[in-house]
Amino acid sequence: MAFPRFYRRAFLNKRGFYAGAYVHADIEVGDGFAGESPKRVDAFLTVADCGRTAQLDFTAGDRAFARNALFKARRLQKVVDEFVEALERAIDDAGLS
Repeated sequence: MAFPRFYRRAFLNKRGFYAGAYVHADIEVGDGFAGESPKRVDAFLTVADCGRTAQLDFTAGDRAFARNALFKARRLQKVVDEFVEALERAIDDAGLS
């Protein structure tokens, strides 16, 4: 079964706020380059806000890079989850909820 391309783009701000904040995620499986496994995963996560953009690369052409890409994605997920929890507590503590 072929992997269907994963493509998501979402604005991060609520309506009425600046439109320049977004997240863009793109993953596809393609043919590998010479010397690599027959297939490779091209995966990128872009986060933008107010004209500043950061793109994270999760590309994997072999098992070692695949393990590292998953490690990086899971570490990012953990930090973002912890950040959301801390932000919720901070907003509540500041009386802004």
